[in-house]
Amino acid sequence: MVASDLRSLIQDCLESEEQALPLTRQLLGLATYCRSANQEPKDAIENLLAGLQDTNLEEGEKTKLKELAPALRKLLEHDYVNLSSKALHLGFDYENIYESGNIVIDIRPVFGDGKDKIVGAVISQTLRVHFSSGSQRQELSLALDNDDILALRDACDEALKKAASAKELVINKIDIKAFIVGEETYGYG
Repeated sequence: MVASDLRSLIQDCLESEEQALPLTRQLLGLATYCRSANQEPKDAIENLLAGLQDTNLEEGEKTKLKELAPALRKLLEHDYVNLSSKALHLGFDYENIYESGNIVIDIRPVFGDGKDKIVGAVISQTLRVHFSSGSQRQELSLALDNDDILALRDACDEALKKAASAKELVINKIDIKAFIVGEETYGYG
């Protein structure tokens, strides 16, 4: 069971795609919170309701949420929600998580012996990788030449092929659901 399956199940129950997406997001968010805070769904919902008491939310809305709490608890305890949450966690359980990257091109002048005249230029490439490490956002810059860029492109193409082959093997030979991290939206898209 992956998050897209969970969203489809919720959509079938609610008969509304519009309502299924936000509910899937909230369930996965709460399940992930329960997992990371090591809290039982019952306790997490009680804490959520207690926190809402001090808000400007209308009393009628607070009452509705209290009435929905048992159903929400049952949903949070459901295997589909727990498995989707676990898959989400395992997909990103690494010390450093890639956020974005780009290659910056620089043109650097080459000066003649007198240092007063530009006699040429060198074009260089820098790979900038933005990543998170714990709660910190970091950046790494690496100088690359043309061969490095071509090798990196080839390595990326190979990685995509290997991941697709691994997914196919798991699905066809082991007969369990699988997805490649990044292709599953976890209910967020």
